[in-house]
Amino acid sequence: MTIQALAAFTPEWYTPTSEADADAPARFKVRGLTGSQQAEVSPEIELQDNEDVKISGRAMFLLLKFGLVDWEGMETGGGPVRFGKNTKANQDLLPYILQIELAGRIFELTYPGPDDKKKSPSRRK
Repeated sequence: MTIQALAAFTPEWYTPTSEADADAPARFKVRGLTGSQQAEVSPEIELQDNEDVKISGRAMFLLLKFGLVDWEGMETGGGPVRFGKNTKANQDLLPYILQIELAGRIFELTYPGPDDKKKSPSRRK
């Protein structure tokens, strides 16, 4: 028997709940993490007895670092903001509550629950 190599996660566009009713919502391209990225994030994630997940600030930073690929519709008073190569600079432009939501979506893509596995054909290609 051979081991099947994992293909890269296919990124998806995600619209945050705060943007759902906007005329031109901002959206974010996110993807799940690779095995080596998961190994770096996992020590910062704690599974609770009630099956909840506690994600540390460091884990949130790493989830966004590895899983946030691009964005559209981000603006400041000076106009559109381009997604850059500097992970920390990108994250510093996002409100904290949005960082939590995006990290949560990346976590769901990386560690899908039983129901997510059934309905996500684009998980790995």
